[in-house]
Amino acid sequence: MLLRAAVPSGGFVTPRHRVRLLAVLGVRNETRYLPGWFQAVLPHVDGVIALDDGSTDGTGEMLEARPEVLELLRRPPSRPDWDEVGNHRALVAAACRHGADWIIALDADERPESGFRQRAERVIRRGRVIGAEAFALRLFELWGSRDTYRADGIWGTKTVARLFRARAKLRESLGDAMQEYV
Repeated sequence: MLLRAAVPSGGFVTPRHRVRLLAVLGVRNETRYLPGWFQAVLPHVDGVIALDDGSTDGTGEMLEARPEVLELLRRPPSRPDWDEVGNHRALVAAACRHGADWIIALDADERPESGFRQRAERVIRRGRVIGAEAFALRLFELWGSRDTYRADGIWGTKTVARLFRARAKLRESLGDAMQEYV
């Protein structure tokens, strides 16, 4: 059944399908950034998948206490090195398990712009026409404090592919490959 809403001009507006957008966050000892991260990111996503890679400063406990965190993956503090690729794969696999249509990957010191969700929905709809499955974002990185970011020089022009579709094939391949991490 297709629902339509009347608008003052006498026409109708068909509600748009809102994608299920999950944020993935890999952290180690990031308690100082997390309150601001949640404040900036939560208005734009339907949930968070987090990976705590051996924090010793209470980061894991802070994440565990947040109801918006759908799943928290943990690595032991004794693990010597940050595994960027393995952590990302584990986060994406978990997001897929939680039914993500699209995923945004952000670090604890990165913030989306205030109108991100509306713009993301619009870009995703338009991108479907040409088969786009990933988009680069302009990132704002914190600089020296929780409420200051740089937008000059290279910092004002950085774009990184961080918004991507959670495809069925991706779900299948990550599901098999990630058994050792879950």
